Amino acid sequence: MLGVDILKKNLLSKAILFLFAFVLLFTAECVMNGIIYKTFFVKYPMLELSGIVMALAPLFIFKKQRNANIYTSIIYVLLNTIMLVNLLLDFNSGDIFSLKYIFLAGEAAKVFSLQFIHFGYVAIYIAYLALYFVGLRVINNLVLKNHEYNYSYHQLGYSIFFILIIASTFMKLPSLSSIENDTMNKIIYKNKSAKEIINYSTNYLKKSSLKNYGLITYNLAEIDNLVEFNSTSKTAKLDKFFDSGVELKKNDFTGSLEGMNVLTIMVETGVLHEDDSKGLKDSMSAFVTEEFTPNLYKLFNNGVMFNNNHSKNKTNISELIGILGSTSEGAKSQGYVAPYALPEVLKNLGYNTSFFHDNRSSFYNRNVIIPSLGFENSYFIDDINPEDAFLVFDGNYPLDSKFVEKAVDYMVPKGPEPFYTFWTTLSTHGPYNTGKTNMKYFQDMGYYSKILAAEENGSWINPVSYMDDCEEKTEILNQVRNYQAEMMDLDRGIGIILDRLEETGKLDDTLIVIYGDHEMYYRSNGYSPIKNYIYNNDEVSYSPQYETMMLFSNPKLNKLFEEEYGSRSVKEFTSPYMIVPTILELLGIDYNTNHYFGRSFFQIDSELDNIFYSHELKVLFTDKVYAYELPALEYVEDGTNNAYLEHFLAQALVSLDRVEMFNDMYRLDYFKDKLEGK
Repeated sequence: MLGVDILKKNLLSKAILFLFAFVLLFTAECVMNGIIYKTFFVKYPMLELSGIVMALAPLFIFKKQRNANIYTSIIYVLLNTIMLVNLLLDFNSGDIFSLKYIFLAGEAAKVFSLQFIHFGYVAIYIAYLALYFVGLRVINNLVLKNHEYNYSYHQLGYSIFFILIIASTFMKLPSLSSIENDTMNKIIYKNKSAKEIINYSTNYLKKSSLKNYGLITYNLAEIDNLVEFNSTSKTAKLDKFFDSGVELKKNDFTGSLEGMNVLTIMVETGVLHEDDSKGLKDSMSAFVTEEFTPNLYKLFNNGVMFNNNHSKNKTNISELIGILGSTSEGAKSQGYVAPYALPEVLKNLGYNTSFFHDNRSSFYNRNVIIPSLGFENSYFIDDINPEDAFLVFDGNYPLDSKFVEKAVDYMVPKGPEPFYTFWTTLSTHGPYNTGKTNMKYFQDMGYYSKILAAEENGSWINPVSYMDDCEEKTEILNQVRNYQAEMMDLDRGIGIILDRLEETGKLDDTLIVIYGDHEMYYRSNGYSPIKNYIYNNDEVSYSPQYETMMLFSNPKLNKLFEEEYGSRSVKEFTSPYMIVPTILELLGIDYNTNHYFGRSFFQIDSELDNIFYSHELKVLFTDKVYAYELPALEYVEDGTNNAYLEHFLAQALVSLDRVEMFNDMYRLDYFKDKLEGK
């Protein structure tokens, strides 16, 4: 019975391979969940078990065992690699993998550093791969004894495949029913089917999707979201949305700076850290002081300072928020059609519009995107300082002060027409293990001697000096000093711009806006991210760690604001989503409020009107609350009252609806069709 014997061996070998890979994939995912979520099992485990069955079942349709081995190996390596990427993203920034990140792989490679690697996670990954391939070898040797067989009963393999697919479908049903029952009373998922709930969660609150439904279900939902897109129904909803903008309430600030120049500076890792418990009572920020950064200090001291501003997005996303007033779930790689973009609006009013960044023009495809937004001119490191047009992320990157020295004539144009200048800085990016070239420059400029002397005499307290003495403390202290030196170099660049504004008589007629993009997420030589030490907290959901700087400054505005509010210091929660509509209101430019995600500061009814949605993490937060699994809250500041929490949850739903609208708008290129009359 040679044929039967061969059949048994083939089916037995495939069955063992299936079970072996199934167990390894399931346990690997349990390890990933345990590390990221501190719980081994997803909320609906049958969904993920069903997904693993469906992923592996096709191995039975291959006639040759060798092909079954190849298929299973590809699936196994792919899923384990995604798990590793999830672990590394969570390790570095609390993020998890999204299929859209594939399009950003080239940008990630340009700034890759070994500091991003957790070698323990890599070891787990290698161990699982080694275990699988050793097991595969054992299965082939013991069952098939390295022989390849073709057998005439191959249809049985197809039968097993279909049986497994049908079984996996029935495995899902109880979970799908449970999902609908569990979310029945949650407004966020009202009238949605289980599939719609999973897809919605994956699209807008992705970390909860992975936690609840598992790796395969999460990635299949992402594919589903990309494939299933009814443009006709989306366009109709957007038509209705943009027709429902709220009428602006006129006030003393509306048009108060009409015709003035606008200079917006987005500070890379523009951290605002105030912590009285560590001796910083006399400083508006640990990193903005009169001694170290006199230009920033003067601006912050005299301007309208938003002391409770928060932001967390990749740099290019934060940049677009400050230019467009919104952005999509991931930055587009092609140009935008955005008649509402601030540079486009101002260009049409006769402004000279220019964009600056001391990085290469190709980074994040800015050479394509920036001109499409209404910027008539754009200047990058390869235009201004071509000899520095490199980025070696050992700390020897182009410095802001050197860039501004050569770019200032373009940043503050000499012509009589008003100007809009947007500058994305670089010096404070990190990593903070500064390279020798920059270190020498910082020493020659006297930055380090000032920092060390100030620490010695107590006029500046390093935010991590509270740590117990150890090798780790020494390293982190030096990293923070390096960041402070980079802030000092940024301040020198800003000083050059302020001097030019004053020389040309344009200072009093210029609105200066400064804001930060994200927290100090860089880690140092294998240690935790620096922010963990500064805030003495390593929870991703601890929202105070995302506090970033934001300032609006103009002599007329500063005076008017103090007269109206009794202070130029704003303690209420704000976010960068308010920047564009606030600038438009100050300039007296009428606009559709639904063209922008947030509200002008002078149009808000509550600080929660500018609740922050992070496109990077797909979470909602304020300084008091952090949520990725609504209506559950992952962080609530002690003492926060129930009225605030209820208001947050209500506003979170409004914000998610707006996120959905803007994602659809950018995906459809809605305004392109409108302008073309379609």
